[in-house]
Amino acid sequence: MKPGDDKNVREVTCKRWFLRKSTGAIVLYPWIFYRGDLTMAQRYIIRKHEWVHVEQIHRLGWVRFYLTYLWYSMRYGYRNNPLEVEAYKRQYL
Repeated sequence: MKPGDDKNVREVTCKRWFLRKSTGAIVLYPWIFYRGDLTMAQRYIIRKHEWVHVEQIHRLGWVRFYLTYLWYSMRYGYRNNPLEVEAYKRQYL
């Protein structure tokens, strides 16, 4: 799935306080919230990363995705969460 393929997704730029400094964006399907202070280069990479999560949501269903994401984050931590590992690998393709 490429960015923009799901026409139900709304991409929103939000205030800096909404997301902490280390978080560039977050998917709360069907919205993707981006930090407003990202450069175009940062947003390009982060957008690809977040759209991998949208694809994962389509693959697993949104309830299963969020439950699995929470479980993996508790079990493996954020960086080793298999859903994040996949998104980080594919954001540069």
